[in-house]
Amino acid sequence: MFHPTEPYHAAEYHSLFWINSDYKRVADRTNTYAIKLLQSGKQVQGWVEPTNTAEIKALFGLQIYMSIKRHMGGYQGYWEAAPSGDDWVKALFTKQRYCALRRMLHVADETDFRDGQDDPTDPTLKVKIWNDLLNAWVLSKWLPGSIICIDESMTKATGSRVPGKQRMPDKPIDVGNKTFSAVDNLDMPFYAHLYHGKRPEEAAHMSLSLHVIQNVLGKLQTTGHTIVADNWYGSPQAMEAIQIAGHNSILMMRVPAPLKLNSPLHQTSPVHKLKLLMDTTKDHGVSISGYLPDNNCMINLWRDNKVVVMLTDVCDGVITGRTVRRQKRGTRGLDVPSSQVVELYNKYKSFVDRNNEKHAEGDTQTAYRRWWVRNFWNGPVIRADHCGWAAMLHRGHRHLSCREFRMELAVWQVEEYQASKGRLLLAVTTN
Repeated sequence: MFHPTEPYHAAEYHSLFWINSDYKRVADRTNTYAIKLLQSGKQVQGWVEPTNTAEIKALFGLQIYMSIKRHMGGYQGYWEAAPSGDDWVKALFTKQRYCALRRMLHVADETDFRDGQDDPTDPTLKVKIWNDLLNAWVLSKWLPGSIICIDESMTKATGSRVPGKQRMPDKPIDVGNKTFSAVDNLDMPFYAHLYHGKRPEEAAHMSLSLHVIQNVLGKLQTTGHTIVADNWYGSPQAMEAIQIAGHNSILMMRVPAPLKLNSPLHQTSPVHKLKLLMDTTKDHGVSISGYLPDNNCMINLWRDNKVVVMLTDVCDGVITGRTVRRQKRGTRGLDVPSSQVVELYNKYKSFVDRNNEKHAEGDTQTAYRRWWVRNFWNGPVIRADHCGWAAMLHRGHRHLSCREFRMELAVWQVEEYQASKGRLLLAVTTN
């Protein structure tokens, strides 16, 4: 959907998803916030003039650089005891100016709130607005791949004042704000929604997991994708919604609770019939399949350390190979026979976690008095970088690592600011 030209610089791919007007928007909101703050009588050392697009762009580049080449003394160390090769940082900004930009940085205000869609009391609203903007930009330039994984990721956030902070020890980022994400088989994180609690109207209408799936399906402009999700999302209702939207799915489903033998459901539910049949054996690797006519899909029960229930309409439950299941504590699991649907699920389920690992590598590692600023850096800003990197890899023009891509982008952002100042500064080093 886009045609980059030589020399295929990282900045060209990044600008597909974070355009120049986005930097200008941040600069305008920052200047507006600074005027209000100064008019209230507060003074901020280093704020001697309004900021502009080029300076905000350089600030973004410096944040990327600091997240890659981390200084043991924090950001202060780049001015107080700059390591060899980092003298250019002091020439780019004075320490007072950098601190003032951090203090004044603002990304959204009441003019950005959407009537009927946004809750002004939502503390995550500023970040959500940018996530929604990036979602729209990505899907206007990118057609998601054939396989789409939906799962929770984490945006790193620390501090006692962070609303909605959670701990998920199995995730690459274990403490922070939960984000519902969708990543395709080309490593493109094309959808993200920051979670801060279920709204009452959402709870009354449908389950939160089904609401997330409906949101992702509503963003897709094409049909025929295969949706992969774990047992928090998987249900016959989710399968039906995916089929109505014109897609296929591989869903893990929660194991149904045991039923009494005289229960009416025991005679009518194929799920529970298969579960009772599976309970007659304790052998690892046993697979039993059935057909759900109401959902036009297959249900497969597979025994590992416990029974795993899968719903799918893309393959069957025939035993096709063997799989090694990793235990929760990281020890090696049993090498057991596995069905085709289990093999495909294991192959595709990690797209979001793999992308979240790259987010963890790019964390700014910088404390902010306003918690949402770090959430902004580690959320939509880093995701835009990864979108550009995924687009470059897909085109096959250059094969940079994500770290190399972000460093090249940082250098471009800083050098553009240097050119706007019209004076020669020290060269940016990347090694």
